[in-house]
Amino acid sequence: MGIFKIFKSKNNTKNSEDKLDILKGLISLCLDENDRSKILNFLEELSKSEKFENSDEIFDSQDMIDFMYDEKICFYGFFDWKDESAEFDDYIREALKKNFSLEWNDNICDLDELGSIDLVYKLYGSELEKKGITLCSVDTLSDSYIIMLVKNDDYIKFKKYADRFIEFKGKHYTEEW
Repeated sequence: MGIFKIFKSKNNTKNSEDKLDILKGLISLCLDENDRSKILNFLEELSKSEKFENSDEIFDSQDMIDFMYDEKICFYGFFDWKDESAEFDDYIREALKKNFSLEWNDNICDLDELGSIDLVYKLYGSELEKKGITLCSVDTLSDSYIIMLVKNDDYIKFKKYADRFIEFKGKHYTEEW
């Protein structure tokens, strides 16, 4: 599914160009310069492709998802409620390293003991905030989690972009899922 499904909602932002602007805004907050450039160039190419009738089709296209996976771009993490917290931990560490040049060697909690992402989310959010990073989620009104990392100073911008989805809301780690 991924964050791209958010753009498919009937009550979302009015047109494809607005949706593309939201996506570009989120990309600018979440990715380092190198990955930002890669994904924006790829997005531009996809938007010109005859394969897609309009930009709405790009957002959750397998092309885009495969590109992010192949290029190891940590734009967002998508987790099912029953995923192990170790997967969450792996994503956080990789995104910190790639997008913010931060190494995180701390063990926040016993992942085996807590087990689920739901139980470790706030603990990680609190520790990340001390490092200047805000752990955000996008509430998709489902039992899955979409998480994104932004600099603390960029949280307000993240929230403005995410809240433009209308049905979905950008959330700070301190808010309920």
